[in-house]
Amino acid sequence: MTVARTLLVALLTMGCGTAPWGDAPPGWIMAGVPGKRTTAFTTSPDGVIMIRADQSVGFLVRETPEAPALDPRLTWRWRVEQAPPPVSPAAEGKDDRPAAVHVIFAGTDDGAGLVTGLRRWLRGTMVHGAFTGRSLTYMWGGTLPAGTRLPNPYLPNDGWIIVRRGPETPNGGWRTETIDPAADYRALFGSPAPRVTHLALSADTENSGGCAVSWIEPPRFVPMIGGSR
Repeated sequence: MTVARTLLVALLTMGCGTAPWGDAPPGWIMAGVPGKRTTAFTTSPDGVIMIRADQSVGFLVRETPEAPALDPRLTWRWRVEQAPPPVSPAAEGKDDRPAAVHVIFAGTDDGAGLVTGLRRWLRGTMVHGAFTGRSLTYMWGGTLPAGTRLPNPYLPNDGWIIVRRGPETPNGGWRTETIDPAADYRALFGSPAPRVTHLALSADTENSGGCAVSWIEPPRFVPMIGGSR
């Protein structure tokens, strides 16, 4: 089944309460947030992941294979068909979005204080331990323009949000992203990037109570053409 036919089937059966395909793809694990309704992730026959958030929040997480040794880039394609009302991701509890890709790095012994260390330990007990280290969130949605970078309100000292697609991007079309996580990490945290340990996908509509439907072809690492910046 082609991607075009996949989308046609999905559009004919789409709704936050329906699941036209099967479970999450092999190697990915669904994880919810305690006390919250969990976002649904299903997979098409040709590997496209459909994310349906109905007054819910949740993650689809997988451990990463070794990235290419020479200037790795992360690339993916995604599409948003339905989104919740746009809000700013700057405030905790007001950060609904139809889709996001999270890049999670290995923990570092950076002399963190007691409070930051305790927060990291607590995160290690949730979402299968994926969010123990620092993370970068590349998001679609919200009120801020593409290119905006801001601290993640849920991860003080340990997380940044980078808006890839803001209100200027209309719904309904495929968009391709290619990013340099190591360069973004250096720019935002001020130190060399440790190894990427996990990738995660998410959608969040539990604050506005809305519905979001999006698709994503699973992100993958590729070497930079030419091997240097």
